[in-house]
Amino acid sequence: MAAGGGRVAPVTTPFEEAAAAVAGGADARAEAAALVEAMTPEERRWCLDGDLPFWAGLGDLGTGGYHKRPFPAAVVERLGVPGFRFSDGPRGIVIGPATAFPVSMGRGATWDLDLEERIGDAIGRELRASRRPTARTRSSSASSAPRSPEGSSAT
Repeated sequence: MAAGGGRVAPVTTPFEEAAAAVAGGADARAEAAALVEAMTPEERRWCLDGDLPFWAGLGDLGTGGYHKRPFPAAVVERLGVPGFRFSDGPRGIVIGPATAFPVSMGRGATWDLDLEERIGDAIGRELRASRRPTARTRSSSASSAPRSPEGSSAT
């Protein structure tokens, strides 16, 4: 029994065990590494993209799913890993009537770091306003980050 008389749900999956260990003070990186180690090679590959099969996912995008909900990724049911939900990416949250910002490559050509900060703030505000706490957007990757003429990252 938990404090206040409620029952505590039993920990049943490796993910729940890892989360409980981290809540108890265990090293989060070590627990995450143990979960990845417990995955099969196929499960690890599955975590590299969205969880809808290609053709089904493409069909869903084409029939209006793209703007209606976040897409699941990195769900590993066998281990109880809930994964996360994502919406498009650095163009905005792309759910409902949210703003579609110019692509990051075009914005990067401006070399305007203040603009990127303002766009990031706006994406965050729209995500919170969407009331979809599991949705998240991906920031631009290092390969698409603005580069100086010398080839180093501008940030």
